[in-house]
Amino acid sequence: MIAGITDAIIIVLLAGTTLYGYWVSRKVKKLMSALNELEPLVQAYAMAVDKSEDSVNLMRSGVVAAATAKATAELDKAEPLKEEPEFHPRRSAPENGLGIQSLSDKKDLVRGFFEQTRMERRA
Repeated sequence: MIAGITDAIIIVLLAGTTLYGYWVSRKVKKLMSALNELEPLVQAYAMAVDKSEDSVNLMRSGVVAAATAKATAELDKAEPLKEEPEFHPRRSAPENGLGIQSLSDKKDLVRGFFEQTRMERRA
């Protein structure tokens, strides 16, 4: 008697599992067909993202090149800096340029960069 009840429970559970597997299989087939329909759209979107990323990088390099050219032109026009000895109550930064410098403007930052690269080229 108990063996018959156990067999019946196992048969019901197996039937339920089989029906659930069939239902999941149908859902997966529907999903795969929907994904196959969306594949061209996804590929077009990926190509558009790649194209926009390339154009942003191209624009960024153009902006950097233009800023570099402008800064170089301004440096060529600028008067050379006069170095006058001054008294500082604190110890000064090392001569090799490794100290911390306070810059108040972008022009100072660009000028300092180009001066440092010129010093490195001479050395």
